[in-house]
Amino acid sequence: MTVVAGGLVEGTRRGALDDVLDLATVQPSTSADLFAALDAIAGSSALRRAFTDPGNRSEAKAAVVRQLFGSHIGDQALQVLEAAVGLRWSSASMFLDALERQAIRLALATALDRGALDDVIDALFRFDRVVHGEPELQAALEDNRRSLEARESLVDSLLAGKTDEVTVALVKRALRQRSRSLFHALESMLTIAAGLRHRAVARVVVARPLDATQEERLRAALAKDLGRPVDLEVIVDPQVVGGARVVIGDRVIEGTIQQKLIDISRLFG
Repeated sequence: MTVVAGGLVEGTRRGALDDVLDLATVQPSTSADLFAALDAIAGSSALRRAFTDPGNRSEAKAAVVRQLFGSHIGDQALQVLEAAVGLRWSSASMFLDALERQAIRLALATALDRGALDDVIDALFRFDRVVHGEPELQAALEDNRRSLEARESLVDSLLAGKTDEVTVALVKRALRQRSRSLFHALESMLTIAAGLRHRAVARVVVARPLDATQEERLRAALAKDLGRPVDLEVIVDPQVVGGARVVIGDRVIEGTIQQKLIDISRLFG
């Protein structure tokens, strides 16, 4: 796996924001507050520049945060936002992604506190598999020509009253992702959830379903390699032809016949 220095720096800054929250008891409203602030900042190029301009002093940025959001969001969300603007980011998109990640962590942490995190993870897994297996549903959810309200209503019809409210809220947030597909957004959420449980998530794409023995062997092998427990998200894709593709974060383990054929065609192309 290749990791660029910039990625390590951004990761350190995300970790600094993690520390802000990990030292406090999570308040249920903080996630919604932080999402609201994120949407306001994302919609204003002036705010994005002000909060990420390295020439602006941290104290001045924090003062703007308090002035704009102090009476609209809770103290905990305000604390996270002040910490975020006090860090130096390589781009506005990195800053927004870091805020999004914290809001997602907060939502998942509330489920963890209620003992519902496993249910949320299972529901996100199931939703991901259902959408992946139904192209028409995927198209309806990802079609930006449809209003966000219409797509959120579709999510409500599929999930509301059938799973934890955190699951519904996170799937709706996945529809709003700026630079990721729905699948990538859900995968990122599952990775964050696994991190709260000190586990890893491996997305496994295979031509045919794995039986229980195969899943357990794969899980054990990956856990040994990573040094921590692994949750498997198995996706059946006939185009894989044979073998398996395993994705863990930005690491890809390719073992499919399809990829071998592509590699051979490149040699003779």
